[in-house]
Amino acid sequence: MKKRVFKSFLFVFAVSALIALFVFSGSAKTVKKNGFTFDVGEKSVTVVSYTGKAKKVRIPAKVDSLPVTKIYNECFWQVRTMTSLSIPDSVTEIGESAFNECTGLKKLVLPGELRKIGNSAFWYCTNLRTVVLDSKVSKIGKDAFRGCENVTVYVVAGTRAETHLKKLGTVKYAYTYPSALSAPKKLKLYIGNTKALKVTQTPADTYYKELEYTSSTKAASVSSDGVVTSSGCGRVTLTATVKGMESVSAQTRLTVIPRRPGSLSQSASGQTSLTIKWKKASGATGYRVSRFDSAKKKWITLTETDKTSFTVTGLGRGESVMLRVRSFYKAGRVLILGGYSTITAQTKSAAAVSGLKKTACTVDSVTVSWNRLSSAAKYRVVLCNASGKVLKDNITTDRTSYTLSVPSYNDTYKIKVCGIFKSGSSSYDGKYAEISAKALSPEKITGLKAVSVTATAVSLSWDRLSGTDRYYIYKYDEAKKAFALCANTQSNTAAISALSPETEYKFLVSPVYKKTGGELFVAPGAAVTVKTPAQFTIPKTKDEALSAFAKAFNNTAGQKNFMLFESRTVSDRRVVPDEEKFSNLLSAVDMSGKTDYNFVSGTETTKKLPLEKLLPFFNGRLSFSAEDAESLDVSVREDGSGYVIELSAAKIKKGGSLPGSLSALPDWTSIEKAQGISLESVEYENLFVSAKVNEGRLDTLSSSVAFTAKGTKVLNSFEIGEKINSEYIFLWN
Repeated sequence: MKKRVFKSFLFVFAVSALIALFVFSGSAKTVKKNGFTFDVGEKSVTVVSYTGKAKKVRIPAKVDSLPVTKIYNECFWQVRTMTSLSIPDSVTEIGESAFNECTGLKKLVLPGELRKIGNSAFWYCTNLRTVVLDSKVSKIGKDAFRGCENVTVYVVAGTRAETHLKKLGTVKYAYTYPSALSAPKKLKLYIGNTKALKVTQTPADTYYKELEYTSSTKAASVSSDGVVTSSGCGRVTLTATVKGMESVSAQTRLTVIPRRPGSLSQSASGQTSLTIKWKKASGATGYRVSRFDSAKKKWITLTETDKTSFTVTGLGRGESVMLRVRSFYKAGRVLILGGYSTITAQTKSAAAVSGLKKTACTVDSVTVSWNRLSSAAKYRVVLCNASGKVLKDNITTDRTSYTLSVPSYNDTYKIKVCGIFKSGSSSYDGKYAEISAKALSPEKITGLKAVSVTATAVSLSWDRLSGTDRYYIYKYDEAKKAFALCANTQSNTAAISALSPETEYKFLVSPVYKKTGGELFVAPGAAVTVKTPAQFTIPKTKDEALSAFAKAFNNTAGQKNFMLFESRTVSDRRVVPDEEKFSNLLSAVDMSGKTDYNFVSGTETTKKLPLEKLLPFFNGRLSFSAEDAESLDVSVREDGSGYVIELSAAKIKKGGSLPGSLSALPDWTSIEKAQGISLESVEYENLFVSAKVNEGRLDTLSSSVAFTAKGTKVLNSFEIGEKINSEYIFLWN
């Protein structure tokens, strides 16, 4: 297909060349220079062809003092060495197939005076990524960018060029210039600070993104990259404009505020007054001093001054007051508030409490103590929440310790203590000392588990909890259908004895915390369920091993996760000998409490297989005699904490008694119906059983029996006869 297209272009090229030769030979002068061929007319010049090998190609703006205005058809046909191209602004038209297969080009910024782009102008410029057009382009020809799969053409929104690209439909395009700008409406900045002005362009994927910034006053300036620097207080209008497009702009109203007063401190204090001072704030013409009114929950202005100090009067002895000093800039009637500093100051008082500390903690109380003040008559204790809100403040004591009841556990509280001093017939409070304390959290038990289980005892452990006095252990009483206390301990372990073998038990553990009014019992965590094993005697002989095996199996009846597999080998002269089919007939199912289960045959036909035909040894029937088989063997070997018992019988006689109901496997009638098999005879080849017994419990059981069946079957036009060998493998886990 590609060769056919190429030949078509060769033909078009030849015809175009002949036409060009005819047109240009009679009316124009031909100039060749630097690989270019130019047609010089009376008023303008056309670039006819280029045969040079330069990577960077520049089309001259003039030839013989005349402007170059057109790039002719197929001018740069397959000039693959060219990686960049500069086109003068005088060019108004690009001809058809002008840059056909110029695969070295990646980016083109087309001239601002360009009006027309011809058909297939950039045909299969496969590496072209970016083409930038101006607003004067009014015609984009058919297939102009055919094969330029990765190109993005940037156009001016709302122009005819955009309309043409929409009609082409296959070319990705974006916009050359943004159509709108947006910036924050308001901005606040401390004097001397800088901040980037965030301006968003719409649409975001424009090619020309360069912005210009202006400021309405000298109080602030904006750099070329949009960083605002404030140099004087006041209000400024900042304007961002798209470079070369004054109509696309956005404005931000900037307020430059004075800095906060520095080094605010208390410089003097008396019994009823105090003085604060601060350092001059940059840009400030004055300062507003305010006091926080705790009753009204707001700041009250005390004064506005151009000084850097202020004295607060009318205070009480030892009174604490919160003050704020805020700078401002005043220009005429405009007042611009700046930053502020705060301070808590206090008039003179008696000595403050020292050594305040937490000495004890429970789930509902905190005890604190402090050093004695020789001049204090009593002490005042105040309880606050974590944010400082007073919860209890009418507590007085003549002792140097106090236990506070807290409203909830696991919360943090602030506790303040001050001395109460006598002054004639009245009294006043001294300076408070303050600490934070957290009440204990009554947590639930986690990590409860049985670390060891025997037939008559179980050892439990759990995660230790801080602050507990002890732990209560509860055992579920089946008769009363409730948990009953069976032990208590201060440790995080407990041993429970006098249990019955082969019995399921459920245990809970509850933590106990000391409280001022007694004890706090916390709800326990998750329960743990334990089943005691049977009493187990290590077998000494094969008969004892068989007996233990039977007892263990009977104890384990009702287990889950049984699997039954069928491995079938079919041999015949007309099929591949020993072709095997191994399928899972029954997998991971709950066998407890049911009487039959689905049996899936090789043809996906579902039949019912009775449970007693599926589970060998289900009733513990393990007796069979040597007369039933040519050989019989039973072995016992130790394996870790248990014993592995293996039974095997070879060449079981037809009609012989197999263990349990294994002789009923498989259900030949069901198989005959499902598979279409006519069976003449069935022979049992051998039997193998392996079991692991641990503490009277059957951990694992696997068994297999091999059958040989003779019969015939027609399947896919092949007759299968002679012999069908089937082995059924039963797994218990």
